[in-house]
Amino acid sequence: MGLPLYAYFASYEDPPIITKINTKLFSVEDYLTLSPGDGPIYTSAIDIKKQLLYFGANTSPGRITKVRISDFTKISSLDLDTEDEYVYGIKINPTTQKAFVALGTFPGRAARIDLETFAKDASIEFPVLRGYTTTPLLANERNRVYFTTSGPVDSTEPSHLQNCSQDPFVRISELQINPNPYILYCAEIDSQGNYAYLEYFEGFILYLAKIYLPTMSLASKINISTITEGMAGAVIAENRGEVIFVTKDIPSKILIFSLTPFDLIETIDLGQDVFWPTGIVYNPLYQKVYFPIITAPITIIEFDLRSKTITKTLLLDPSIGSIVSATIELSRIKLDYLPLVGIG
Repeated sequence: MGLPLYAYFASYEDPPIITKINTKLFSVEDYLTLSPGDGPIYTSAIDIKKQLLYFGANTSPGRITKVRISDFTKISSLDLDTEDEYVYGIKINPTTQKAFVALGTFPGRAARIDLETFAKDASIEFPVLRGYTTTPLLANERNRVYFTTSGPVDSTEPSHLQNCSQDPFVRISELQINPNPYILYCAEIDSQGNYAYLEYFEGFILYLAKIYLPTMSLASKINISTITEGMAGAVIAENRGEVIFVTKDIPSKILIFSLTPFDLIETIDLGQDVFWPTGIVYNPLYQKVYFPIITAPITIIEFDLRSKTITKTLLLDPSIGSIVSATIELSRIKLDYLPLVGIG
């Protein structure tokens, strides 16, 4: 339990700054400034097999930058094709060494990156009224990857969860999750790849839904329309049997849902000075979450899920303007030593 587990927070600016935080000491270990054109960073992922970090930029065309963890240095950047704009999400299958990239184009697109060659090797273009692709979710044992898409913001076209196979990289089916356009900022999936947890609308009523992915069907839903205006970030804490969302309200809240039975078990108001936290990550060793809030300078919050309180705050370098992306070295944790709560 003495691992100095590191979290990485990427700034939404160009050139972007990556902040490396030692979560054991809750202190800044180092900063890395990337090259002009590598930002602003919207999303990030870690390759747990090769111990590499990948940062996706909200640029046209989209750019992905690779960073080595061992010496915290940039290796290279990959510019995607002209039509592959705005990297909104990255998830990595460490076994196949493929990365799945959500692109914020319209119509919506997704790309697959071969990490061994660091080159795009496949793409999907979704139907014409499915755009602004976000939140890739991997179900590796079932060879699936899921994305969310939205209709045009000035239309009445619905939003969907897209079901795709990883190899071949093709679209299979979809599930409507909102009868209106809605860009989903976050969603989570359990480690078995069976259930996704995300916002779901019926009319104008907002729910937190549990989707059974093998049949692309709604398993359960909880009305949260009187609690929040929407979600800003999510993490799954399977050793606690919970999925945790932070909201985009002012002040923001943390909503804790049990996985089985699926229920809202706690709503925690974070206080007037905490609003729209993003880039949230979970440390299962300490049962804490970490997220940035928009202050000057940027503040990282440490929130203890056991005491249900903010335990520490950390001010970053004043040159960092904003942060929307984070990742954590979960690969360094031997999860078989953690008490897992069954899900289903």
